[in-house]
Amino acid sequence: MPVLRHRIHEGGSAGDFAMVWISVPDLGLRRSAQRYTFVEESTEGRLVRFEAIDADFVADVVFDERGLVVDYPGIARRIPTPDYLEGSMTP
Repeated sequence: MPVLRHRIHEGGSAGDFAMVWISVPDLGLRRSAQRYTFVEESTEGRLVRFEAIDADFVADVVFDERGLVVDYPGIARRIPTPDYLEGSMTP
């Protein structure tokens, strides 16, 4: 994902990217022009705006400090880790 490669979640400059995705069920390759822009850092995480340039789609995605998705509105939200698992694998 360009957010990690270009450190956009750390405040890196915005970028336009040509991506490819595979459609289902025909398994066809589809080009997708995309833009990622750092918006802000907050207590919830680092907000990056995703825009599909060739389509009418915009999403503000929250990343953690490692660049992992915390919240992708309407698509996915990370399940919180129980306290006893933070930094350890034993209860």
